[in-house]
Amino acid sequence: MDDSSTSSSNGSYQYGSAEHLTSSRYPLHDVCDSPEDDPILLQSVLFIDLNKGGNGKGASNGFGFDDDSDDEPAPPPPSDPALGEMKVLSPYINSRDPDENTPLHLALTRCNVECVRTLLSVGSDDISLTKKCDGSFPVHVVACLSALTEFTSQCLELIDILNEHEAVDWCLKDDDMKTPLLLALQANCEPVVEKIYESIQLKQPERLEEQLNVKGGREGRKTLHVAAQVCSLPLLNFLLSVEADPNVTDNQENAPIHVAAEKGWWEGVERLREAMGEEREMTVNVRERTWKDVATSAGYTVPETLSDSNQIPSSKTKIYSHPICSSHYSCPPIRRDGPDPPPENVNRLHVLINKTNGTLRTNHFSTTAWDESCQRASIADVLRVHDYKYVENLTKKSHSLPDRPSQTYSLDPDTSISRWSFEAAMRAAGSLTQAVDDVMSGKSQNGFCAVRPPGHHAGPRGVVTCPNDPSGSHGFCLLNNVAIGAAYAKNVYRKDIKKVAIVDFDVHHGNGTEACVEALLPNVVVKQFESDFANFTVKDMAYKPWLSEDDSKNVFFSSTHGYGPRDYRIPPNVGGWFYPASGGTENTAASEAPEIPVEEFIMSQQWTRMGNARSNCNIINCGLPLPIPSDIPGVQRVETRDAYRKNIFPALVEFDPDFIFISAGFDAHAKDAMNFGYVGMVEEDYEWVTREIVKIANRCCEGRVVSCLEGGYKIHGKMISPFAKAVQAHVRALVEGGKNGGNVWRKEDADFESDFEMKAVEAKERKRQALLERQREDARMELARMQERQEKEKLMAEQGAAEAEAEEEEEPGSPSKKRRRAEVDYKKLDEEMGE
Repeated sequence: MDDSSTSSSNGSYQYGSAEHLTSSRYPLHDVCDSPEDDPILLQSVLFIDLNKGGNGKGASNGFGFDDDSDDEPAPPPPSDPALGEMKVLSPYINSRDPDENTPLHLALTRCNVECVRTLLSVGSDDISLTKKCDGSFPVHVVACLSALTEFTSQCLELIDILNEHEAVDWCLKDDDMKTPLLLALQANCEPVVEKIYESIQLKQPERLEEQLNVKGGREGRKTLHVAAQVCSLPLLNFLLSVEADPNVTDNQENAPIHVAAEKGWWEGVERLREAMGEEREMTVNVRERTWKDVATSAGYTVPETLSDSNQIPSSKTKIYSHPICSSHYSCPPIRRDGPDPPPENVNRLHVLINKTNGTLRTNHFSTTAWDESCQRASIADVLRVHDYKYVENLTKKSHSLPDRPSQTYSLDPDTSISRWSFEAAMRAAGSLTQAVDDVMSGKSQNGFCAVRPPGHHAGPRGVVTCPNDPSGSHGFCLLNNVAIGAAYAKNVYRKDIKKVAIVDFDVHHGNGTEACVEALLPNVVVKQFESDFANFTVKDMAYKPWLSEDDSKNVFFSSTHGYGPRDYRIPPNVGGWFYPASGGTENTAASEAPEIPVEEFIMSQQWTRMGNARSNCNIINCGLPLPIPSDIPGVQRVETRDAYRKNIFPALVEFDPDFIFISAGFDAHAKDAMNFGYVGMVEEDYEWVTREIVKIANRCCEGRVVSCLEGGYKIHGKMISPFAKAVQAHVRALVEGGKNGGNVWRKEDADFESDFEMKAVEAKERKRQALLERQREDARMELARMQERQEKEKLMAEQGAAEAEAEEEEEPGSPSKKRRRAEVDYKKLDEEMGE
């Protein structure tokens, strides 16, 4: 899809057209999300002519929404005299669309400056400026967009527009605990950093020093840490010039100089040494390491003269994609006011690679090479992994469909294909083989394949079943991209690549890849058939070697994923299993399987001698449980990391691969509804796990890593969405890791991290419990005070009632006998009661 249509479209329906705006239930959102910054068109839908009774089809109530809409807008404001007595401002100016975006957020993500100006000038002020989209306020959206170099001038103008309104707050933190200043620093955009600093100075001067040294993100890093992280001398000099503290530390007591040293950025180290002074430059972190120790641990040799040393090397990472991957339509063209699309749809790829505002087009990857015309996988490469009959059926079904985006065919309830789906799958698989070629030829160190359809649920014959789900489904997958890539590397480069490893961190078990690994040994496939006349079982032999009889010993597969019920309160046989209902924790790589002479087995055809094929494969499954309310907050992330540190990574290092492949799924993100609460990773976790895999690759196989996109569906905020941020963190770790082959994985580092993180979570939990106890004690004391007041009031009321009763008992008509009522000293009474 080109940039002339919004990311909410499949390319066949033009937003902003007359046809569209007369029928849309969200005309404001659609105009703001248009690639054309058209304030005149926006004005035409901002104000509603009550005389016309609506804005066309689908707008029966006159405000652009059907009467049964879930939105509950405020009553329309009084008409604007300047626009005619019968025109009123749309009450939906601050409302959210089905993707939870307001018109202001959409205009900002498009950098439509004039639309933003118009919205804020007519009433989208206090409300929209204090609303989040995917965890980000408008000020954070602008800061994130500054990572797109071509939008720098628009971002500066947008900051000026936002500053005209009282509701804007440049000190807010987003859901990742980052301020706009930290995000602009992370975007490495000096003009926007300076502009945000000036904005804080203008609107909130009392908080300026705090903002320069405030902790941000889950690692607790501050402004100078981030400047060192992006290796920007202009940013470093600017922050030091405005008196940012060079001695600040993060959660692990790393100063900015530690961060610069870990990057091998000697120019930054030298500048920070000057700023810190001799007495502070040798400060140590929580591991008692100076900046020199950190540099050495990262694999660098500290030069004698820092100012004359070579700078950090350029990126050796390559990103792969192909336009036809956007022609795999899993549903008819997507419209904001149409039916909900399936989670796996064309917009996932647009969020990543759209040339205007894709997250992989930011200046984080300005030196990263691209290949957007990657080769088509050869049929021989595909048939090493998949049965011909399955591939043939896919081809026939796909090619039988008309060449129209609206024409799709459902393979099963969750997976649909269109005319070009099979070709997209062949290009997706081909991107892996192309990436392998480039790594092996030295053109790149590692690569990321931004392709679809995904593949890790596709087994040799497509759908993979299990006892908990005898039917199974495709799970959005057609061809197993990583398995095809791994088989290709092992076969074509057999002299150099003896062992290959596949690491899968998608939230769903990579059952298709596991089935492909199991098929490296002959095994029995059982199929059950039912008819009106009989039920019968068919047993067939399956065997899909990638190169030779000892493939099973030389292929490693691991998967971390959710395993269990969809809802911990309901048994899985009632509420259902979390997809695909397989992958309980096990480690077949550690099993004591007997050595069997495979050649003899093949020659003699003694099938039963092999036993369970799984026990002869290197498979590690870490089925992570669903958290329950009583779990300690934050422990889920540590347990996920420990699954790698204590189980997968040591086994992977022992396996000693010659090439590592990653099935990179991002649906384990804590904000992705597709995971039902399982795993709960965040951006830092994706960056961490990728960085550790690259370290293992540096140790074992000269840094050879190829990653392929699998799942991840929380895309609604586009570049600021959890999906976009997670992918960006993953690829950023590939890029950084590809620059330094000396940074290797060590078990002692992993053990320290595990212990430190668990202690940090426990310490945080103790503080939380102490706070809760204080709040409970305050509540108890307040309740006691309230009860005491009520008792006093009751006693006072009883005293007054008794005196009144005594007065009534006096003889009537005898004033001389009437006793004069004594005055009650309520203050004294209160003191007596208090004693």
